[in-house]
Amino acid sequence: DYELCDNGSDDTDGEAIFDLTIKDGEVLGTDLDPGLYSVSYYETEAAAELGTGPIANPSAYQSPSATIWVRVTNNTTGCYDIVPLELIVNPLPEVNDPSPYTLCDENNPGDEQEEFDLTTKYTEIADDLNGLVFTIHHSYQDAEAGTNAITNPESYTNPSTTPVETLFVRVTVEATGCYRIVLLDVRVEPLPVLYPENIDPELTTLCDEDGDGIATFDLESMIEALENNGQNLEVTFHETAQDALNDLNPITNLSNYQNAIPYQDYIYIRVANTQSGCYNSTPYQLELTVIASPQVPDLEDITQCDDEDNNGQDGQAQVDLTQQDQVIYDGLEPANPDAIIHYFTSETFARAGAPRITNPGTYYASDEQEIWVRVEDPVTECYGITSFTIHFNQPLLLTTPALYTICETQLPNDGVETFDLTTRNNEILGDFGVGQGYTVVYYESQAQQEADQPIENPETYQNTDNAQTLYVTVTSPEGCKS
Repeated sequence: DYELCDNGSDDTDGEAIFDLTIKDGEVLGTDLDPGLYSVSYYETEAAAELGTGPIANPSAYQSPSATIWVRVTNNTTGCYDIVPLELIVNPLPEVNDPSPYTLCDENNPGDEQEEFDLTTKYTEIADDLNGLVFTIHHSYQDAEAGTNAITNPESYTNPSTTPVETLFVRVTVEATGCYRIVLLDVRVEPLPVLYPENIDPELTTLCDEDGDGIATFDLESMIEALENNGQNLEVTFHETAQDALNDLNPITNLSNYQNAIPYQDYIYIRVANTQSGCYNSTPYQLELTVIASPQVPDLEDITQCDDEDNNGQDGQAQVDLTQQDQVIYDGLEPANPDAIIHYFTSETFARAGAPRITNPGTYYASDEQEIWVRVEDPVTECYGITSFTIHFNQPLLLTTPALYTICETQLPNDGVETFDLTTRNNEILGDFGVGQGYTVVYYESQAQQEADQPIENPETYQNTDNAQTLYVTVTSPEGCKS
């Protein structure tokens, strides 16, 4: 029988191109001289018997499996004999193009070499492996010739210089030798890389304002720096290295994550390439640091009289805010004599550090105004804030009394009499001051008033001049003077 594998322009049509002439020698054998005998081929026995209509192209005869006839004729006598020839077209194996065989560069990352079990691709190449023989080759020529097959397909390591390599798989029907060759790409995909060194340190080191060692970190804002323009990356954060390795329990509140361990905590970062599926086999460790801010003591409000200017009832006066400095230094935890103290008109300004009150020693404040204090460690730049309120007690708005006039009681008219100055108290205090605990003190001169040298006997005061001007100071129960 003459057997060929399905070939030609369509290798699935069950036909092959036969060179019938290669059977000439087998038909003639050793007894018949090819110079004396002619060999011809026919599609039917009848045509062979008649010697008519021979196959015109016996060296390239396309046919399915069939029986043809060979006629051998004596060139001298015309006598002939015929013999059947069985043509058999064997099908090629049915195969599929395999998907690329991809491994991540986990074994010694960076060398772009991995160990492949190529045999795992056989079931993808052929649906039924029965009766098939697989060999894998480095070149198409070797696959065609069936030579130089890879000897260890179960543990094949790609060359270090070829992270992407095309191999040629020859699939042969064991019974017939018919084969097909398919291409198999093996690839070593690099592990995705992150760049934690690109993260702004201000994102991983935060100040602890309330002293509990816990701060709120914005992990989401770190991702762009971590990826460093990397493509097709998926970054997740985990509280343990094992969770990161197994892709379990990712942190979900990325924008407001609070560290679990006070002051110093570690979280772990997993990165995967969404196209290759490769991920870092060793999670990245990220340190989160919380630095204690100065713990500022509570401050008492500043209360003073609204008499530091010419208008003691306008609710505004000059205040020395720095009187709080020593209280702050004394109560600061931990103690820090180098701490920087600044005063602000709002909490927003205090947290931003600007604009601040530039003249805290002579600040012109308003009644019930809240003042914010920022106490900053000059080394860590961490700060604590607190506030206090300014209270102004108003001195009494006095009434200028009428001229105090009395008559001489005896001669001679010396212009000197005894005055009971206290009789003018109610007139000076007015309706809002009488009975409210105000103290009225009289002075002979403005200089004595400023020196606080009062008239000792205001009920029996004798004038020293006629007419004479006296000076009056009224002090409220809170100590405010008019």
